[in-house]
Amino acid sequence: NDCGVQLNKTYIYYGAKGCAKKEAQECEDVNASSYSMSNLASRNSIKASGFYNNSTWDLVDAMAQDSTIVKNVDKKNLAPELQNKSKAELEVYVQEQASQRVKLKKEISELNIKRSAYIAKQNKASGIDLQSSMVNAVKKQAKAKNYSW
Repeated sequence: NDCGVQLNKTYIYYGAKGCAKKEAQECEDVNASSYSMSNLASRNSIKASGFYNNSTWDLVDAMAQDSTIVKNVDKKNLAPELQNKSKAELEVYVQEQASQRVKLKKEISELNIKRSAYIAKQNKASGIDLQSSMVNAVKKQAKAKNYSW
């Protein structure tokens, strides 16, 4: 979870809806953690993948697609602590966050591989597999609704 928190700090919102999008991202992380730490770990893994892209509101992702974005960004739509930076300072800051994000994504991916191996080992040792887990979950839900078979 620590890596997920650190990863969130690398997102730099911009644009009219950027702040709201970043808040929504953080809200979804809270929602994921409210279900289980496993759910949060899965969410962090997805965020660390190449499929998670927020170029419409995050300067790091946007700059990866268009290196001139920082030169054209409206500073009014940045976080207050970034509004007084020059374009050059902002570009350096975005590059630093991009570099940090790469490191964190790698660490999250490595942790996820270890997590998956651990879960597989535990499931094999206890005789649990996906099919029996699904059947047990359905039975539990059915029992809660007074169904039986």
